[in-house]
Amino acid sequence: MADTRKHEREKRKGELRREIALLKSRPATRGRIEMIMLLEQEQMDLISKG
Repeated sequence: MADTRKHEREKRKGELRREIALLKSRPATRGRIEMIMLLEQEQMDLISKG
């Protein structure tokens, strides 16, 4: 069970990295900047959980 949760966290971390990279590759708009900040916060939360 713990392995499944860890796998899901690792999978989500990869998804977040890709989403953030895609957003950063596009021209900056207020919406994109806010989305990047939200995704980076989620990424930090996942990292802190282990």
